[in-house]
Amino acid sequence: MANIFAKIGHELKGAIVPIVYFFVMFHLIAFTNALLLESYEITPSRAVLATIGAIFAGKAIVVANKLPFLNLFSGKPLVIGVLWRSLVYGFFAALLFANEHVIKSLIEGHGFAGAFEETKNISLRHVAANCIWLSLCMLLYNSFAELDRILGKGTLRRAFFGGGSLSAASQAASPSS
Repeated sequence: MANIFAKIGHELKGAIVPIVYFFVMFHLIAFTNALLLESYEITPSRAVLATIGAIFAGKAIVVANKLPFLNLFSGKPLVIGVLWRSLVYGFFAALLFANEHVIKSLIEGHGFAGAFEETKNISLRHVAANCIWLSLCMLLYNSFAELDRILGKGTLRRAFFGGGSLSAASQAASPSS
């Protein structure tokens, strides 16, 4: 039983950063959607959908990071790897967003028939806004994740939140000469 809790704790520790990041970003997307749709309200179903999406995205990134094809450009300039990862993650996240109405309909108890009925009212502006947000989210996440990997895992966290400067955090992460 202790091994199960240790395994769950290890998995949560690895996924907490992307989950928190996507929690904030997906709620911003939900708020943007509310503004675009002129409803000016965040309904419980939107909040639940954004939270579930963040959990799925965070866990998906942890799992995807173990796939070898994501490291195709590890010897290339950093921008190529960041763009590649953003493209791959963005593709799968776009699939999730494409099924947003189906998931929302299932949460609200309308079933698949209600979901397909609701897709008739989807605006291209709504889809474009989600794609722009999603692209930006993936690009920012991957940029910081790659920087953290290169500078030393946890260096950016210490620099931003741990009270140390970036140069002090980098010196602590690098071996002494």
